[in-house]
Amino acid sequence: MIENYARLSSRIFTSQVVGKDQKGRKITEGTETYKTPSGVYEIKDWARHVEKAAEADGLLPLLEQIKQHVKEYAWMKNASDINVLILAAECLTGHAYEYWEGFTVPVNTQADETGQLTFCF
Repeated sequence: MIENYARLSSRIFTSQVVGKDQKGRKITEGTETYKTPSGVYEIKDWARHVEKAAEADGLLPLLEQIKQHVKEYAWMKNASDINVLILAAECLTGHAYEYWEGFTVPVNTQADETGQLTFCF
């Protein structure tokens, strides 16, 4: 299931006018969306779908370990849980964790007979 969210065909940022300030300048609000084979999602919803797919695929222990790892980054020290989840989901789907020095994949994560995690794309 996770492969349905891993292949991003586009990242779209749109901005909408939500009002005006005291000087008449436009106030805008931005929204980032990801387009995947399973649909178009706002980034927070996409991260939650990745989390559910990771659970279904037996990769939740790996995602949790990635979340713990990314929380140690200086810019993530005071980040909200959803921002940590977004970064962790991006690292999981992009396989960034495979290149982190000293990072080991949890033993209870589903893997093939060689011990390698397999993603079907």
